[in-house]
Amino acid sequence: MTGAALAELDRLLAGLTAGRSDAPTPGRLRARMVRGLWWRVCAEAATADPARLRAWYADDDPITGLFGEHPTDPTRSAARAVAAVALAAAGEHAARMSAAEHWAGTGVLTGTEAIPPTDLFPRTDLPAPVRAVLGPLTRRAASPAEAYAVIAAVLMATDPPRSAPRPVALLFDAVGTDPGATGTLELTVLPGGPPGLYPDPRTMAFLRVDADFAPSAAAAWRRYGRPGDCVLWSVAVHDTEDLPRIHGGSLGLAFAVALADLRRSRAARFVLAHDSSCALTGTVTADGAVGPVGGLDGKFAAAKRRGWRVVAPSDDRAGAECKAAGTRVRWVDTVDQACRASRRAVRGVLVSCLAFLLVATGAVVAVSRISAERAAASEHLRDRVVRNLLADADRQRPLDREGALRAGLAAVALRDDSSTRADLTASLVTDRPVTRFIEGREAVSAAAFGPQGTMVTGDDLGVRLWDASRVTAPALRRVLSTGTRSTAVAISSDGLLAAALLEDQPGRRYARLWDTNGVDDNGREVEVPPGCAPVSLAVAPRERVLVGCENGTVALSDGAGARPLPKGHKGLRSVAFGADGAVAVVGADDGLAVSDLADPRAPRDITGTYTFGNDPRAEPWGVRAAAVSADGQTLLLGGQAGEAQVLRSRGTRREKEPSRLTVVDVPEVVSAVALSADGTIAITIGMRTGKRKGVARVWRRSDDPTRGYVPVLALDRHDDAVLSVAVSPDGRMAVTGGADGAAVLWDLSLDGIVESSQTTPRTSGEGGRRERETCHAAQPLCVLVGADGQAVLWDVTSPGSPRRAAGLARGGAIACCVAFAPVEPVVAVAMADGRAVRWDVRDPDEPVQLPDIPTAAAESTAVAFLGPTVLAIGSNDGAVALWDLTNPDHPTRRTVIHSAAHAVSALAYHPRSAVLAVGHADGAITLYDARDVAAPARLGVLPQRAGAVLDLAFHPWEPTLAAADASGNGPTLWDVTDPASPVESGRLDGHTDIVESLALHAGTELAATTSQDGTVIIWSLRDPRRPVRLTRLAGHTGTVHTAAFVTDGTTLLTTGGPTTLAWDTGEIAGMATDPVSAACAKVTRPLNRQEWEYRVAAEFPYRQSC
Repeated sequence: MTGAALAELDRLLAGLTAGRSDAPTPGRLRARMVRGLWWRVCAEAATADPARLRAWYADDDPITGLFGEHPTDPTRSAARAVAAVALAAAGEHAARMSAAEHWAGTGVLTGTEAIPPTDLFPRTDLPAPVRAVLGPLTRRAASPAEAYAVIAAVLMATDPPRSAPRPVALLFDAVGTDPGATGTLELTVLPGGPPGLYPDPRTMAFLRVDADFAPSAAAAWRRYGRPGDCVLWSVAVHDTEDLPRIHGGSLGLAFAVALADLRRSRAARFVLAHDSSCALTGTVTADGAVGPVGGLDGKFAAAKRRGWRVVAPSDDRAGAECKAAGTRVRWVDTVDQACRASRRAVRGVLVSCLAFLLVATGAVVAVSRISAERAAASEHLRDRVVRNLLADADRQRPLDREGALRAGLAAVALRDDSSTRADLTASLVTDRPVTRFIEGREAVSAAAFGPQGTMVTGDDLGVRLWDASRVTAPALRRVLSTGTRSTAVAISSDGLLAAALLEDQPGRRYARLWDTNGVDDNGREVEVPPGCAPVSLAVAPRERVLVGCENGTVALSDGAGARPLPKGHKGLRSVAFGADGAVAVVGADDGLAVSDLADPRAPRDITGTYTFGNDPRAEPWGVRAAAVSADGQTLLLGGQAGEAQVLRSRGTRREKEPSRLTVVDVPEVVSAVALSADGTIAITIGMRTGKRKGVARVWRRSDDPTRGYVPVLALDRHDDAVLSVAVSPDGRMAVTGGADGAAVLWDLSLDGIVESSQTTPRTSGEGGRRERETCHAAQPLCVLVGADGQAVLWDVTSPGSPRRAAGLARGGAIACCVAFAPVEPVVAVAMADGRAVRWDVRDPDEPVQLPDIPTAAAESTAVAFLGPTVLAIGSNDGAVALWDLTNPDHPTRRTVIHSAAHAVSALAYHPRSAVLAVGHADGAITLYDARDVAAPARLGVLPQRAGAVLDLAFHPWEPTLAAADASGNGPTLWDVTDPASPVESGRLDGHTDIVESLALHAGTELAATTSQDGTVIIWSLRDPRRPVRLTRLAGHTGTVHTAAFVTDGTTLLTTGGPTTLAWDTGEIAGMATDPVSAACAKVTRPLNRQEWEYRVAAEFPYRQSC
């Protein structure tokens, strides 16, 4: 539904286009928009017409031309900044930084540069919706433009509490044909905002001030501004529909008086109230003196028309008294005199208030000491209660997730800071429950699941029957066999029968069957044909047992005896039952066989009724493992070349459904498979070359038939190879057995499984180079450098369907690394021959090559932008060259840093502190002050790593550096507040192999680590001292080389094996950005009053946590 502001804009534009007489001129329409209409329009478009808003932000709509003919016009740039803020308020966090860059380009924030902002909005000052919009920008800002973007985001998202004195009357000299004009200055205090004096972003009239305005306003702020206040100013000009310019510093006196009024208490402000019909004009110096102004003729004329009195500089009295005829004027020399001259007469009220203040002062002094002592005791108690609540959450997390969340929410209600929120986030993303319930065996080589949690395991000491209905506390029901080694187990679909292959000391192999409900049942040996040495088995209701023999025969045993199936096999590996024993599946080196056992006395071969779908490569091959769904319609086969195949009964396969699952990206076998009863959950075990460690991977059948099964989870809690796997019929639990002698029970039903949304082909070829990728912070563009050294630009406007836009190569040159400029759509590709090639990718389909950066003597190995106009290029001789790109057509090398003799392997830059981190192949990391790119100063050196530095990344807001190296340990977090003495503050532990790369996202404070263990872990670094592991992504089948977040952090691209995967991380990002809202959505209720009094303390009033 279109709002009032959008409707008004459309009406005005239609009138302007039609040339109606009542339509405003372009100049007057621009004036109306600058005065507040544009702000309201963008705020409404954020929800009513986001596509139109994005067009304004991208400067792709003719309406932005009303603000200026050239894209770099300050007013046009500020209009785009307002659109960016509206996008940020709608949840697109990356747009905030773009807004900051646009405002910085307008040059209107010079008055605040001497007052660097520090801490921004405390989380306790704003409601949850605003905190969610602000995200990580509630920490610190490095520039007035960045702080201004935060202010605008708050104002766009909500109407926070404000306090302001009366408007101060202003006078202007000639405006158009008028001899003068009047106006008002309004100041607004925004609680908790970045300290400083800022123009109110809701109007853009401040863009009309000239260069002389800022010094006078800045002097007034330094002299009379209250430290810690965030003050917004707006100037309105009356008497005209046009948008006049504001010349000179004559508004300085009005600013000084208004700021001095703000410093007073509300009571004093009432008593010493400013007269709104008293206009002030005059410049102000840093010592509070009032200086002369010009244009008094027009100003006095405007005041006379209004009937206002005027406060003006004494320096102008001699030449202006005659011009002030008929106007009451007070001539002043200082701001203090101006304050007194502009007050209303309230003597009686003043006397009463003074008497009241004298009495109140004595009472305040008497109780202040007592209040301070009570406050200290209360804060100590609050800390103790918060610690107890968080400890309760830790204890409850494994068994009572909701109870843990309630305790965490109560802790945040008592103390809302980054540390407490980190604990709440940990409660939200508690590790998937796993239980190691068998220890100390040689190997758990077999496992099977039945209904209602019935489970059987086989190991080197026998066979056991379990009740696994509770994943955290599986209970041993019976020991079915002891003292004999078990190599395979099975359980019937009704859970009443269990079977196992046993091997006694002489080496005899045989099959045994048990009634699971029997108490003293020792079972019975299964009858098999003569000469059959069993290698696999399956069991079905009515005591049907299928036994695969070493000689290639398959025997069906039931109450009527054992009968071999007609077809023999070469290298028989596995057998399985489906449809309650009506379908038999046999896997062997010579392929697959499926039999219909509806009539056990006359088995019928139905292998040909199963199809591979539309995969032209699919064909029967050697089957190492087989599983079948309960209805017999879906088969899962494990085979050679690291792949599994899915077959569906003819007529049941979905259109275009692929049939192959790439389990590992090396030519090894898939040694075991499992399938849920409905066929939606599959589990595979694949072997890796050189490591011989089974990789158990969970696959989910996608709702999109063209994608088939999608990998969603890795089961990696074993210390050695995973040998066996089984999944419960409902797909909610799994069990794995390993060569480490352990069995692990897994809960597959919890939240937190993130599914990759699309598989994208990459550049092909082999070169053995490290793959790299990067994405633009504000635009949906990514560049991937493949193992063959080819750089390719991708358009990820639709992350689920990324589009290959163009190749960024010339003449077959080999690329090594890539970096995007922080704001503009410019990408730099460092080449192996030492060049750096820059591309303007504003049009992704036709990128424009910019002039090359000249060839260096050594091979380029790393590249990074140090702001928009400086590029750092590292090389294999240990040097880092800094290039000035101020003139894009003529790059200039400013200096070369020689920090070590070993190759530069990684670069990272922290724009807030201008610190450059340089990592080397020998494990050294050096920090430099890059504020002066012509002479960067060495700040400090981190302790040398045990392996080569593989990647570096700075936290977007905190002085924290993350470093990944080849030692095999997790990435280390370093606090570089004092770069000369870095302190290790944490570690990102969780991978089982070397971490290859790091990716950090500014808008959500998410981090992603990729590893040679084939997984990606997403972390929350909201509190860098308390990193929280959010989830593990298991979609790749080999080493994951690199990762990059796309724009707003709701999509993560990861590259490894033969594919690049796009992951939907929107829910994870929301959880990390606003854990309170996420926790409230997952609990049925917070603590009630009775629970609060019991678990918190009676001293703290009950607070509704949600």
